[in-house]
Amino acid sequence: LGLYPPVATRALFWVAVGGFIGAHVVEVLAYYPERLADDPWSLLRLWEGISSFGGFLGGTLALWLFSRRRQMPMVTYLDAMWYGFAPGWVMARAGCFVAHDHLGGYSDFVLAVAYPGGARHNLGFYEMLWVGVITAALYAIARRPSPFVGFHTALVILLYAPARFALDFLRTGDRTYHVAWRFKRGKREGEHRFEGTWDGLATLVEVE
Repeated sequence: LGLYPPVATRALFWVAVGGFIGAHVVEVLAYYPERLADDPWSLLRLWEGISSFGGFLGGTLALWLFSRRRQMPMVTYLDAMWYGFAPGWVMARAGCFVAHDHLGGYSDFVLAVAYPGGARHNLGFYEMLWVGVITAALYAIARRPSPFVGFHTALVILLYAPARFALDFLRTGDRTYHVAWRFKRGKREGEHRFEGTWDGLATLVEVE
């Protein structure tokens, strides 16, 4: 691809910075705007929630700004970056899967995951599998001549976008469940609180 490694390394740094900032900003503005009204400083606490779409937007914007300043071909570097980003993307969605971040409705689908109350769609699991397929496709064509600049980026978008659009129809909403209970251990007493988007886990906590 004719890339210059030191420039690529600096570009990756700014893409990561832009991605983290964009992920949190979009999380607050798009999903929890009421937080901004109550606590404007929440926009600066980057560790309090992230959005994958925000990460894409922030990282892309950072790469565009970096490319303009350096007068370098942005899309050529972006094509190369997918080979590092895609495996990390699989691991990130594996984390969503085991943390039960993106649950869908109850289902008897063969890939549905067993939970207290019944098997449900786990969208993090589904996306992990599909992004694994995308990653395999990228590495399968890694040594082949690219038909045009931006081919790898176009391939990822064409494979991912329809699947993500379809998965969103399996969502059951982002309702948050709250459970609170009192405790007493010796001379210590107080209250524990639990918040989550999975009603089954909230019910299990409440029963226990």
